[in-house]
Amino acid sequence: MKGDLSDDSVQEVLFSSDFERHVFRFNGRADELITIRMDGVAEPPLVDTTSGVFFDPLLALYDPAGRLIALDDDNGYSDGIGVNNALLRAIRLPLDGEYIVQASSGGTTGSYLIMLEQNAQPLYATPQPTVTPIIRVETSVPIVSSDGGRLFDHNITTGQIERAGELDRFFIAANVGEALTISVRVNSLLRPRVEVYDLDGQVIALANLGGSAYTNAIILSPVFIDEAGSYGVYITGENDSVGAYTISYGVGTTSEDRARGDFVIGTPVAIAFDLPAIRDVWMFDASAGDAIDIIVEPSDTLVLIELFAPDGSRLATSQNTAEPAVRDLFLSQSGRYRIRVSAIDGAASGAYTIRTAYTSQQPTPTLVPSTIPIMTIDQPLLAGQSMLYPFVGQAGWRIIITADAEAPIDPVLALIAPDERVIAESDDDGGGTNARITTVLPSDGVYQVSVNAYGSAGGRILVTVVVETED
Repeated sequence: MKGDLSDDSVQEVLFSSDFERHVFRFNGRADELITIRMDGVAEPPLVDTTSGVFFDPLLALYDPAGRLIALDDDNGYSDGIGVNNALLRAIRLPLDGEYIVQASSGGTTGSYLIMLEQNAQPLYATPQPTVTPIIRVETSVPIVSSDGGRLFDHNITTGQIERAGELDRFFIAANVGEALTISVRVNSLLRPRVEVYDLDGQVIALANLGGSAYTNAIILSPVFIDEAGSYGVYITGENDSVGAYTISYGVGTTSEDRARGDFVIGTPVAIAFDLPAIRDVWMFDASAGDAIDIIVEPSDTLVLIELFAPDGSRLATSQNTAEPAVRDLFLSQSGRYRIRVSAIDGAASGAYTIRTAYTSQQPTPTLVPSTIPIMTIDQPLLAGQSMLYPFVGQAGWRIIITADAEAPIDPVLALIAPDERVIAESDDDGGGTNARITTVLPSDGVYQVSVNAYGSAGGRILVTVVVETED
């Protein structure tokens, strides 16, 4: 279990092995509309250089009864988010209760961003302009990472001292010349003691809560690295204390990322560094050809700005005591951009405001296209194999389902209604041996797209479901 998803938060998580399946949860209400995005980022690269396998996010949504109700592979591409990204768009939840989201990577390693939007706009809705001049965004749920005790840069690991005398051990893979910040935070009766050991088993840093400048946190910074390798971090409870904690580390003066959410270019955003060693992460959407100004107005804190493109590449870094700014920056990609804001002094606190403006903007695209994709599946299929792909539909939707396959596969499509009746079928209506169904959904509920693969060999198949929005 990777943890909870919270509304409008952005979490960055790492697949450290190619067989992982990450599981998240959130509480939903019947008839609530939600949207979930899973975007691959290029830190580390999106391609496994040893296998040549592309990082390919896949999202699955299970309702409180354990039923798979929605699935997506590549729908995020058509939303302008990026290549091979997954998007469950405007899903109407059938029940009250706890929902499960499963994320997978397509059989390789890499980082991704996962985002939940509750109370989402209906499929046909046009986003309304922001009227509040200042947006305040709540903190996201911590990102949990675990890989046999290894810590990852700016990710959080949860732990617990369950009995007196227990020792928890973690490892950091560090490089020569790095200066690390290591943070242990508690919200329990635990009184932690933290020790850091080098490759020779010598203690190079230690602290306890009694000697900390903070009532519920230990911040070790800077911890200098003079030899590349695996460094040990040990946590014990002093005076036989027990309880839960979180641990994180980062290269530099911060140790963990806090996902602050989205903002709109031209709308100021005000927030504060209210915890030490925190790096704030913001998101915004932009189009290729746009140019923008980004200005951070700190009160008395020296701030670092970092801007990343949708493919994960770093576009700009700026720090200036009087006015940290990135000015008239040309954006060459369409999609979701990330801004990281951190205090140069990781212990600093205080408010800051991000002010943004277009210096050049591409024409706004049509807000409501003639079709809106709600599911895209691009996967291998074995000869003779039959697959079911679920989606949540609404009464009155005019939908088009297509199944395009590599020869010699001959796909056969069927649409199964929530009452388990087959309400439409197709064999070769999509041109050649491809299949196509056009129909109007009779009721709200979970529909199943059935795909049967005929032919003498397997291959890849592309299944799409789109909603028509124009007559």
